[in-house]
Amino acid sequence: MQTVLPYGGPGVNRGVIMGHPGGSGMAKSAVGVVARIVAKSESVDIVRDGLTSLLAPTRAESGCEKLDGHLAGRDVRRYSFIDR
Repeated sequence: MQTVLPYGGPGVNRGVIMGHPGGSGMAKSAVGVVARIVAKSESVDIVRDGLTSLLAPTRAESGCEKLDGHLAGRDVRRYSFIDR
């Protein structure tokens, strides 16, 4: 079962958070999350700084196996995060 949650917040044009419990190669209790966020042009710096500040505390959580953050190509407004 896949869960898709639309997200919009201050400085964010649009975003999607998708979760998929279990799956191939993952324990049944594991959850994989993919978050795609598009910042508004005028909020690129604020959104980048906010997202970057969340990486270390999230990686330190006991249930976080791995968290990767990526810029989507050369577009500094688009971010993708993969969390296991």
